[in-house]
Amino acid sequence: MANGPDVPFRDFPLNRRICQGLTKPLAAESSCLSMRFSGKRHALESEGRLYGACNQLRKGFCSLLLVTTQKEREGPMESLLQDKKLHRLLEKVDQDLAEAARVGGCKHCGGKVHRANYERKPRGGPSEWDERDSFCCAEDGCRCRLTPPSVRFLGRKVYVGVIVVLISAMRHGPNTRRVEALREALGIDVRTLRRWREWWLSTFVDSAFWKQSKVRFMPPLDERKMPLALVEAFGSARDRFLELMKFLSPLTTTSGKEVGAM
Repeated sequence: MANGPDVPFRDFPLNRRICQGLTKPLAAESSCLSMRFSGKRHALESEGRLYGACNQLRKGFCSLLLVTTQKEREGPMESLLQDKKLHRLLEKVDQDLAEAARVGGCKHCGGKVHRANYERKPRGGPSEWDERDSFCCAEDGCRCRLTPPSVRFLGRKVYVGVIVVLISAMRHGPNTRRVEALREALGIDVRTLRRWREWWLSTFVDSAFWKQSKVRFMPPLDERKMPLALVEAFGSARDRFLELMKFLSPLTTTSGKEVGAM
């Protein structure tokens, strides 16, 4: 039988990017295909083995994912969404902010304040976050409300602040399919995501809070990428993200009314 034609590996209709993650056995199969085949039957059998190995990798990249850790697959921002230690740190910060507000007393008359928390129905956060710290003046004739800043709740949104910031930031990234899966898992309506995007790109960047605060960032942040630009500036490590939520906390009080509701 006459020898078959030379069949270089590059001529097979395979996805190079996918095949880069193949293991040593598959690499051996790939290298043998660059050799001259002794017959068409041999060539077809070798090609079939290579396709079979690549098909294992094509199935949702499952084979490639086996050699990566859970956090590597998710990425730093998605890992923060499930970080229980971050949740505890946010709770501790809110407790400290609430205690400072209680000790400071009423801002209008200086009188003592009594706890009068708001009920919340948090989505995307621990079920224990069912109250927002708040106080009411104990003096007759005043009774003014005092609500301290919060790093758990971003304004009056149903979804907790971590969700509003991170999901909005991830929409600027390349993995839009993963963001869509997260949106469905969290039950976030598409119209809600559009409102969040409009708030970050319009209301937030035009607010007095941001105009006063943006001078601290050098080089200046790209306002078209909010809030991803903020996440990148502070960093996505747990402690750095906590600092970002502290930075945004003035927006959660009556002093942040000028930025508008989300």
